Amino acid sequence: MNKFTPSSQEEYQQLLEKYLENASEYLTKRLHFSIGTGEIRLMDERMIMTHVRACTELRRELVETMGMETARTIHYRFGYHCGSIDGEAVRKLSETDMVEAAFLGPRLHEMQGILSNENISFEIDIEKQHFEALHYWNNSWEGLAHKETLGISGEPACWMASGYASGFSCAFFGFPIEWREVECVAMGHSRCKVVGKAAHEWDDENDERPSTIGIHELPVTQAGSARGETVGSFLGISAGFIRAADLLDRVAQTETPVLFLGESGVGKECFAKALHNKSARADGPWVAVNCAAIPPDLVESELFGVERGAYTGAHESRVGRFERAHGGTLFLDELSSLPLSAQGKLLRVLQEREIERVGGTQVIKVDVRIISATNGDLRSGVAEGRFRPDLFYRVNVFPIDIPPLRERREDIALLARRFIEKSCAQSGKTITGLTGPAYAGLIDYFWPGNVRELENMIERAVILADDGESLDLRHLFSGGEEFDQSTYLVDRAGNLVPGNAEEDPQDDEILDSLIDDCEGFAGLEIRLLERAMQRSGNNLSAAARLLGLTRAQFEYRLKKAREDH
Repeated sequence: MNKFTPSSQEEYQQLLEKYLENASEYLTKRLHFSIGTGEIRLMDERMIMTHVRACTELRRELVETMGMETARTIHYRFGYHCGSIDGEAVRKLSETDMVEAAFLGPRLHEMQGILSNENISFEIDIEKQHFEALHYWNNSWEGLAHKETLGISGEPACWMASGYASGFSCAFFGFPIEWREVECVAMGHSRCKVVGKAAHEWDDENDERPSTIGIHELPVTQAGSARGETVGSFLGISAGFIRAADLLDRVAQTETPVLFLGESGVGKECFAKALHNKSARADGPWVAVNCAAIPPDLVESELFGVERGAYTGAHESRVGRFERAHGGTLFLDELSSLPLSAQGKLLRVLQEREIERVGGTQVIKVDVRIISATNGDLRSGVAEGRFRPDLFYRVNVFPIDIPPLRERREDIALLARRFIEKSCAQSGKTITGLTGPAYAGLIDYFWPGNVRELENMIERAVILADDGESLDLRHLFSGGEEFDQSTYLVDRAGNLVPGNAEEDPQDDEILDSLIDDCEGFAGLEIRLLERAMQRSGNNLSAAARLLGLTRAQFEYRLKKAREDH
């Protein structure tokens, strides 16, 4: 539904109560405290908890050192970006009624400890880009903090909250919307009052309080766009990933040899291919060699080529990898596996930029950029005599370390989403996403196989899952993987509960009674579906949320169950 215009205040309040209750239940299942990894995640986004007193002091210092206008701008922009991130996340996860999903915004605002929302009125028509809403904000930390440290204000002071509301609305609905505070506790009012309108619907000439920051000055995140850096087919927002991507960008346009370091499966070849594509040699050939996969006695012929008659069976001349890569890039993967005899000849090629084929006498000039990768410690290899020190200093000119996946868990949700899309395209299935326990399991897992293991796990899970289903723990961890779950979820009362908490013993009694009373699983399913419809007032979207299903899944199951009965 892209339009919402209640016929009466009574109708609005009834729908509001239902929507907000659904929003609370939906969000509490998506707030995770992972004590073992030091992370808090809400809607797949990493969060932090901080002290209001510290924020209050920082706010006061900004006002005193930079002035009111600058401090307001900084707070508004920060709030706007936070709201944009949440709005984009909700829009991506929303699979049902768009208007109902929009009420996740006020609940997210409350869940983050900013204030308490009191929704008074709300109208939306997305096609006509019409938006108008009125809220009261109670217990706003910003307004109270401003009043406490800076005294009574002559203008509204909930800058961050206003920015958040504007950012969320813009990102979620897809057109410019601005929220303005017209009353504030910092001004002496008993509560804060805010009005939201489409940007073009504000009449600033007649409005008593002009917009403090025009919405056009702020970048509106388009729904569905990917945030974070992209390298090849990989996506990441973690500090380790972005640092590696930044180093790659800095060295891409040079001819400097690059050495990628990292465990097996972190994506070294993906980074190397991205480096080639960003370089001036992008139009030239890309040739990759896995040094560990070539038998020691064939390494030289593979790299440098063979002349006819060089040895028994060499019936014709054959070019090597260096010649094939002329004018482009040669990627030497697992460089530490290269035999010492081949290391000496590789060093000569790097120094002289010329080769001789095995069994040949002709010198062949080659123009090749060398990119290497290893999951071993080349310095240890040098110390132990397994790797030539002069070659090490040649290839280690610009090392780039790619951290393992367990050290950049912020990237797991983005990567999982991308791999789900890829596997769905290959299998022709529709997978709606990850369940809460499944996501918590991915966060807690150690990932010895890194990104490659995650991709393989997702591919397997998509095969095991039914069409239209969400991936759960039973789909993901079906290959013998083990993990110690340290994630804590939040129940509806706001209490932390272990994500792997043991089931209540009474659950067994309930299950036994269901088995005894129902005529098989089909009987149990129809009873659950019908009961969810009763509890939700025959609202399909709300009923689906009660059972953790999408609207499409619930509607299909209900229709099938009714036909069978």
